[in-house]
Amino acid sequence: PSVSTDPEYAPDVARAAEPMTTEQGDPGDPQGLTPGMEVTVAPDLDGGEEAVAGRIQTVSREEIAILREDARVGLVCVHFPRAGYRVNSPQR
Repeated sequence: PSVSTDPEYAPDVARAAEPMTTEQGDPGDPQGLTPGMEVTVAPDLDGGEEAVAGRIQTVSREEIAILREDARVGLVCVHFPRAGYRVNSPQR
């Protein structure tokens, strides 16, 4: 099996990679969210999922991407749609 497609190797591949998502803000963001802000992102509906905490890398009307450290894979950039998710910032 290929290293890039075998789930067993996925954490190693992720750990060796660096996030490529560029920093981008939206001056008209209704929540006033900007790159660099610490936030949590969680589904609007409470299905028992834990909120994901991280630092905003990209924010737009359609998407938010946050950088976070993961014990298994290191620094990752997690993308969420804005629809169906709520973003909370302890800085506000």
